[in-house]
Amino acid sequence: MMWRKLFGVLLLVGLLLAPMSRLARAANTTYYVSSSEGDDDNDGQSELNPFETIAKVNSLALDPGDRVLFKCGDTWHSEQLVIGDSGAAGNPITFGSYPAGCANKPILSGAQPISEWTSSGTPHIYVADLSAGANAGWFAHGVNQLFRGTERLPMGRWPNLDQPDGGYSTIDAQPSGDRITDNQLPAGNWTGAVAHIRGMRWYILNRQVAGRSGQTLTLNASAGCWGNCTGWGYFINNHLNTLDQEGEWYYDPGSKRVYVYTTGVAPADDEIEGSVVLVTGDDLERSWGGVMLGVDLNDPGISYVVVENLDVRRWFRHGIATPTNHAHYENHHVTLRDNAISDVDSIGINLMAWVWDAEDGRPDGWRGGTT
Repeated sequence: MMWRKLFGVLLLVGLLLAPMSRLARAANTTYYVSSSEGDDDNDGQSELNPFETIAKVNSLALDPGDRVLFKCGDTWHSEQLVIGDSGAAGNPITFGSYPAGCANKPILSGAQPISEWTSSGTPHIYVADLSAGANAGWFAHGVNQLFRGTERLPMGRWPNLDQPDGGYSTIDAQPSGDRITDNQLPAGNWTGAVAHIRGMRWYILNRQVAGRSGQTLTLNASAGCWGNCTGWGYFINNHLNTLDQEGEWYYDPGSKRVYVYTTGVAPADDEIEGSVVLVTGDDLERSWGGVMLGVDLNDPGISYVVVENLDVRRWFRHGIATPTNHAHYENHHVTLRDNAISDVDSIGINLMAWVWDAEDGRPDGWRGGTT
């Protein structure tokens, strides 16, 4: 009898010391999330008391059988869903929507509305400062896509796509490795623009313009064509001089200003949205997506997870993605179904990954591949 009493005391102490987040809810808990009606101070466990943000969802410690449901018709802007917990065989963790059977999927958008457009001083070109006013704090690393309503706006380029040769001009001469001459080049200072040069039939080289002399552009590196660039096509973008058609745009990272060409009046606040670039430099290689299946370099992979009936759109890189590196083991038994993915800047579903310190007997400790 004595050992039973001792066991009872130890069990009580263990329960008292257990994390409250695990005790305060039953197994197979359903969490509700609504950007229009929620509050992160709610318990999230009913449709009447939903959470508000995806950041709150990312902070949850989820168990097998738990569900996280986003309200149909609601939109979350620039909030990545990062899935770090695993379910179990026959008892997955599910990320989906409510109410059941809805057609208007919850939207996980990588874009943020842009406000306070003013005249740039050049006819038809309007500018917004992404570091000021209502835009401040959202675009620390810039923007790489623009949208107006349901339309994805084109980056400005010269020549335009409706010009002869499908929007390519022809290099007339190459005085040296890092210089190209085009007798059709429009007037103006093209410094900082990017020249996209066909090095031969199956590749394009990207070179930044460092200066101009007459009809000759000096590039930041050798053009790199196969043999000589003379006679090959190229086009220029990433410069204010390219804006001359409806909807064309350009972002200046130095001033953190975005420009758009329109023959109408200045865009209204929130009329135009921009895809928020959340990371830069080497971090871009970490395979970022609107929905992240695991945590880069710090997770053995996730398993027995379902992601369904979500609308993932307008992200600066991928739609749904794995991290670049897993630890020990990769993802498995992950189900993606009935999701809509659109207007992402790279790959809709990217499952490329490497496994660091792979526990599969390989002497080098690495394995990798694509799916």
